[in-house]
Amino acid sequence: MALLFEGILYKKNPKRFEQIREIAAGFSEYYIGQNIIQDDIFNMIENYVRTENMPLEWLRFPIRDPELCACTFIRSGRIFVMVNSGIPMSKQIFAAAHELYHIRCFLEEDDLELAKSGSILNASTIETETTEEEEMEANAFAGILLVPVNALKQQMGIYQIKEKAIEMKDILTLMDIFAVPYKAMILRLLEEKMISDDRAREMIDIPF
Repeated sequence: MALLFEGILYKKNPKRFEQIREIAAGFSEYYIGQNIIQDDIFNMIENYVRTENMPLEWLRFPIRDPELCACTFIRSGRIFVMVNSGIPMSKQIFAAAHELYHIRCFLEEDDLELAKSGSILNASTIETETTEEEEMEANAFAGILLVPVNALKQQMGIYQIKEKAIEMKDILTLMDIFAVPYKAMILRLLEEKMISDDRAREMIDIPF
């Protein structure tokens, strides 16, 4: 899983990662507040798009292909977001937050790529690696949005999880609190320097 470790924005482009951190923090402050969002991500996205005066349609149904997590496209002035409800809920939540980044780029940065060709999120983009800059940015945005650093530190304090001494049981606890996939949780701890590079590599290589 070294490819995943190297194919993240935090490693590839630290300066851009910090910019995405600021974008996610500002977005969270305006649309989420101090809440741990979990599966409320779906309502939050709906509310966000509504404030931008654009209709949104959710398509949530099980698809037998576990590689397909989500896709977003625009038709007739409406945003359609499809999420594969056949994958684990934590992955659905992360996929929705990932797609939110593409929607935000379209609505706030005049990025027309979503309107031209849409967005398709495969499991490999989350779990293995991606070489596309915007996909790295979307993964970073989703992780920061779903696991904000202040809430992470607070919950670690509540559950007496010590930085630099995080074990597998602690990862499982944090996954449950924030409802994010295993590897996404490890990468957030790495991004906040709560685990070392070597420990992150070791944990990522454990099949979950």
